[in-house]
Amino acid sequence: MTMIEHNAPFYKNPMNIYGPYLFRELLITFAVVILSLELIIGGNVLARWLGRVAQGDYPTDVIAPFLLHGSLELLTTVLPFAAMLTTVLVLGRQQRGGELNAAFFLRIGHGDICAILMRFAAPLAVFLFVMLMAVMPTMQQEHETLKREAKQRLDVSVVTAGKFIGLGDDLALFVEGKDKHQLSRLFVAERRDSSIVVETAARGEQKTHADQTRWLHFYDGSLFETGFAEGNHRISTYEEHAILLPTEPVLLPLHDPDFKTFQQLLASSRPPDRVELHWRLSVSFSPIVLVLLAFVLTRARRSPYQAVLPATIVYLVYINASLLFANWISGGDWPAYSLWLSHLPFLVWIAWSLSWRPLFLARWMRRSWR
Repeated sequence: MTMIEHNAPFYKNPMNIYGPYLFRELLITFAVVILSLELIIGGNVLARWLGRVAQGDYPTDVIAPFLLHGSLELLTTVLPFAAMLTTVLVLGRQQRGGELNAAFFLRIGHGDICAILMRFAAPLAVFLFVMLMAVMPTMQQEHETLKREAKQRLDVSVVTAGKFIGLGDDLALFVEGKDKHQLSRLFVAERRDSSIVVETAARGEQKTHADQTRWLHFYDGSLFETGFAEGNHRISTYEEHAILLPTEPVLLPLHDPDFKTFQQLLASSRPPDRVELHWRLSVSFSPIVLVLLAFVLTRARRSPYQAVLPATIVYLVYINASLLFANWISGGDWPAYSLWLSHLPFLVWIAWSLSWRPLFLARWMRRSWR
């Protein structure tokens, strides 16, 4: 008798047991899903950056910051789909194991389950909002600055032989052979005001002078210079010649909406900024819509994996609809807030599914209790 009295409140309110259980399952599965997606897709990102570093496009010290930026950018991209996939897997497992039907039998309705799902999806939406509005614009600026600076300070001694390397906007280098820090059989094309200078050299090396400027020294070479307007040209030979590697200041197009924070976008009246603001808000809202869509899809299936493919298709349709609306709005034909119309068909689907099914369930339960 004492045992029954002690457990009576839990039997009177089954949500005290089922709610924390479902929420814990969602958190654990989400951690596994997001980590798996990061490792699979992030591994490809790391391999691509390592390949570009190995080819001499970037110096080796940029790998860590580039990988950090790529990982965070990937996280904001895959998080909505990871939330949807997590919901499909968890509710699918419970559907197959009978736990979901048992919850319905104990009069845990769709509204109760949606409340638990919102406890799971709402923090993800807030996290995505903070990342998109504050963290990622700043990181995007730093990443672009570092990438341009890395291009300028690239050590030509680590370039890949047999490949053209761009050093700034007006200088291109081709190295036929390389032995450690010594370059051999070089070809350089440089644009100077109203002329083009082409050089060939038997060997070359990079040197850093006392003022920290970087120079590329050529030995035993020839120089060909031609003018644009005059049509004249000059050919000369030399034993040693050096050119200054470019070190222009890095200037970012800060008017680009990708570099603007939430406050800057909110204060701006430029159409591209308004579109970017509503796009980021729309992406931040997407975990809530996708989690509810996952619930709708899972209720109609018996296996935890039968809803994965439909959920993936629905996600692709959902995200492409948002991109399509964003492209239309960018053209200036529609106001920026009309981007939210891309959510409307999916919200109607959710509302219809979660309002019709409880009515059917209530009628079934009334017949069962007679």
